[in-house]
Amino acid sequence: MTRKIIDNLLYVGLAGLFGGYIYYSVNNQWDWRAQVAIYAGAGLVVLYIVFNFASVRAALSGRAGKYGTTALTVAILVIGILALLNFLNFRHHKRYDLSANKQFELSDQTQKVLKNLKQPIQIIGFYQDDTGAAQFQSLMKEYRYVSSRVESRVVDPQKDPGSVQQYQVQRNGQVVIVNGPRKEIIDQADEEKVTNAVIKITREGEKGVYFLTGHGEKGINDTSPQGFSGVKDAIAKQNYQVKEYNLAQENKLPDDASVIVSAGPKVEFFPNEVELLKKYLEGGGKS
Repeated sequence: MTRKIIDNLLYVGLAGLFGGYIYYSVNNQWDWRAQVAIYAGAGLVVLYIVFNFASVRAALSGRAGKYGTTALTVAILVIGILALLNFLNFRHHKRYDLSANKQFELSDQTQKVLKNLKQPIQIIGFYQDDTGAAQFQSLMKEYRYVSSRVESRVVDPQKDPGSVQQYQVQRNGQVVIVNGPRKEIIDQADEEKVTNAVIKITREGEKGVYFLTGHGEKGINDTSPQGFSGVKDAIAKQNYQVKEYNLAQENKLPDDASVIVSAGPKVEFFPNEVELLKKYLEGGGKS
């Protein structure tokens, strides 16, 4: 291998290392892009060291003058690279949940929400008893493992009445999820409720799901087997506003409509309704 190619191993490797680290720092995601860049970069630097082992060893033993400052620089970089890889491995080591019912593993939905956080959020549990606090901290450990943007703490209501008043907590065991000026209070620290609260306080603007009426559609308040009340409840749990809407009467689509549903219509739409829905679709879901 020529000297020029060997020297380029160092430069390309360092570019990969720093590029991967910058990607990780900006996006806060230890995904395949960051891993490939950093590990491949580290591999190239190690390969460079193999071909220049004598000079690097001399630099580490204090005899850099014989081989020049480049070897000493490489030696320092090696130490820095090892520290970087150790840090990233500590932050993002792979864990496996071997319990029968995956009781320690967060759902895919929760992990997706946490990985998409754009700014830090606080999750504060108010507990007087150690058992409740321990369960809360166990859940928060999983949340913090997925995203470094999750900050959590436990507050004893008796010892910190100021926080109770600040967050308007009413009873022991409540959890407050905070994103800047926005906050949501839930009565129990289970994964579904916490994640839904996170979605609610981080979502930009209200999202509405509208079920059209006037054409014999299934009703969202109908609890019969043919009704859509169960569908309504499931969508509402995702923090969407679910409403019925008579398009023929209103003669326009709501501004906050993310989804328009016509569930099993039995009669045809009026021409003006068809035109409104056509414009909605052509506008990419905007009225």
